[in-house]
Amino acid sequence: MRHLAYLCLAIGSSLLPRLHAATRPHYGGTLRVQVISMFPNPEALPLVSETLVRFDEHGDPQPALARGWQSDAEKKRWRFIVRPKAAPASAIAAGLRPALKKIYRDVTVTSNAQSVVIQSARPMPDLLERLSHPEAGVPGTGPFRLTKWEPGRRAVLTANEDYPGGRPFVDSVEFGVATQRTYQAAAADLWELPVGIGRRSIPEWMRVWTSAPLDLIALSLRNPPPGLRDALSLSIDRAAIVNVLTQRRGEVASGPLPQWLTGYEFLFSSAFDPARAREIATPARAGTLTLGSPPSDALARAVADRVMLNAHDANLTIQIATQPAEANIQLLRYRLGCGGAGRALLGIAGDAPVPDFATPEALYRAEKAMLDEGRLIPIIHVPQVFGVGPRVRGSMGLPACDLLDAIPNLWLTP
Repeated sequence: MRHLAYLCLAIGSSLLPRLHAATRPHYGGTLRVQVISMFPNPEALPLVSETLVRFDEHGDPQPALARGWQSDAEKKRWRFIVRPKAAPASAIAAGLRPALKKIYRDVTVTSNAQSVVIQSARPMPDLLERLSHPEAGVPGTGPFRLTKWEPGRRAVLTANEDYPGGRPFVDSVEFGVATQRTYQAAAADLWELPVGIGRRSIPEWMRVWTSAPLDLIALSLRNPPPGLRDALSLSIDRAAIVNVLTQRRGEVASGPLPQWLTGYEFLFSSAFDPARAREIATPARAGTLTLGSPPSDALARAVADRVMLNAHDANLTIQIATQPAEANIQLLRYRLGCGGAGRALLGIAGDAPVPDFATPEALYRAEKAMLDEGRLIPIIHVPQVFGVGPRVRGSMGLPACDLLDAIPNLWLTP
């Protein structure tokens, strides 16, 4: 199943599997990147931080800061052998402790000169997936180091000469925020493009890189009354959202994880039935509902507008919240990545505990439970779209689901 899923990803991103591979790569230069909305903390980027464990394109755990690990039979005690010349084990343990305590309340994280030990009274079968998330990374251990940061405006990363995986080709990467809808060759080398950008708006000289659907846009409900989740889900015209707002680059989401990643998303329902929604909505109404959405995400705001219009047709009243954090419905965007279905599901669950999903059947049950709780309504899965300038060369194919992950392998023509 995983091989088929990643074949789909390879097709989705095969527009640029290797750019001008016949030209010999060389070191040097500054790669200029424009993103639609600036990342909140560049230290959390995989470019800057490394994790104890990473997952490859097949969803299998691989060594990173840890060169090996072992656990007891019950998976209550894990020991990670820290790679020589990596970050000190004490620094890794100190960084992990607060994050892990949010999930495993009684967890202890200790270290000695060469290892980190994580122990709990409860089994931790999902620990490797938890440790592979960027939030569990150690700043300063990635292929680049953060040298300048103007929050919300600009960040500069410099190549890490001592990175065990090999020095990146470019000397530095400069991130800025795209504020105009026009794209000029001299302005940048990589542009994050709106998913719904029309083809006529893309210059002829610009090459386009498109990933598999990596993001989930979904509604998260806080203490929904009985029936509200079903009424709201049935009222949403997901196909129209995909066709109009993403220019058919996205996909209808019936489950938290996309079909290419699991192979069974079709088993969940994404029916659009306004008449049935109206029947359910009348007893499920709880007055005026409020909706919060990411203020800097144009696509999320557009989806929120569509959701409100569809809900109105089902006799549900939803208004944009003046205080988004206090809204009883949140429209959220989750980055799923390509580190395997289990890791992606943990990204959606956040700090909430999830059952073991060592098999596809267990993973399906975990997704179904998430939907049956009535707190999550998947809407669409959307890809990442980047414009590529004429100076950029190098491999952009697998295993890079996120183009930013491929930056260490990119180089620039003189």
